[in-house]
Amino acid sequence: MKKGSKVILRIGRLVSLVGTVLIAQHLPPVVCAYGMLLFGLGLAPLFPTMVHLTPERFGNAHAARIIGLQISSAYIGATFIPPVIGWVANLTGIGILPYALIGCMVLMLLLCERIDRRHVYAQK
Repeated sequence: MKKGSKVILRIGRLVSLVGTVLIAQHLPPVVCAYGMLLFGLGLAPLFPTMVHLTPERFGNAHAARIIGLQISSAYIGATFIPPVIGWVANLTGIGILPYALIGCMVLMLLLCERIDRRHVYAQK
């Protein structure tokens, strides 16, 4: 079950990345709609699964504080990232949106994999 959660995280991140790449390809609108669908479906399990894995990754002693940090970071990100992307899109054009999404997804992939590697090394 524990390895299942990590697999769900990886699959979700990859599905979201595929969705953003579909959006960025300038294909017909129906393909972009499927890209948005994949993007959303891939992101859906990430936050609950990451919160669920927090005690395993960081220990029960620190879990409550780290979960609080995760939730507050999610609220801060949801508050500030959309206006910043909107401001940049206003300056450069809406065509920047898919690339901003791809940048966020790649950053999330790298950071999550880094946490997973540290967790694996900490157990050995």
